[in-house]
Amino acid sequence: MQASDDGDELVRVGTAPNPVIAASWQELLRAEGIPSMVKIEDPLGVAYQVSSFYSCGIYVLAPYAEQARKLLDELGEEDVEWDEPD
Repeated sequence: MQASDDGDELVRVGTAPNPVIAASWQELLRAEGIPSMVKIEDPLGVAYQVSSFYSCGIYVLAPYAEQARKLLDELGEEDVEWDEPD
């Protein structure tokens, strides 16, 4: 997913504690019509191939950010870092 031609920027809406949870969140967002992207936040996790321990940022285009935050908030996950709007 890339920023669209009309200048919409990518916004991080949350940080999942591991890739498995990130993938499930991404699937939830897709089911609701929100395109998203997962970005590995911890380069050392990748370097040492410790895939179950590195955090992943969840990014959406700016117009979808509020809706995406609401959907992720409804999950009620504990110990998850939520990104507040600027």
